[in-house]
Amino acid sequence: MITRRVERLQAAVAALYAAGVPLVVGSDSGNWPVFLYEFHGPTTLRELALVQGAGVPPGEVLRMATLDGARLLGLDDELGTIEVGKRASFVVVDGDPLQDVGVLRDARLVVLDGEARTPAAWVTP
Repeated sequence: MITRRVERLQAAVAALYAAGVPLVVGSDSGNWPVFLYEFHGPTTLRELALVQGAGVPPGEVLRMATLDGARLLGLDDELGTIEVGKRASFVVVDGDPLQDVGVLRDARLVVLDGEARTPAAWVTP
């Protein structure tokens, strides 16, 4: 049942993408009271993989998750790409996310507003 639902949703994403409809990545993580124990990081990574699985090229999936989301929010002057004058927020991974967004699951370093830490260090009090 869940597999069929995911396949239908992926088919819808593929059709929207093929039609040129602007798409961005978003998550309903922590949506009370349905998803009490789901967090934004892992569910967003799952969404990226599902969108890629729908046939959207990895580079386009990354754009949807970064620049397109920033544009939608009117924040593309400070977020969405790595450029001089923008907030320095990005992840460092082994592998090439332009080939497979799945490599984002194993971030080696997370830079948030210019502060670099390992993923474990971000969750350590």
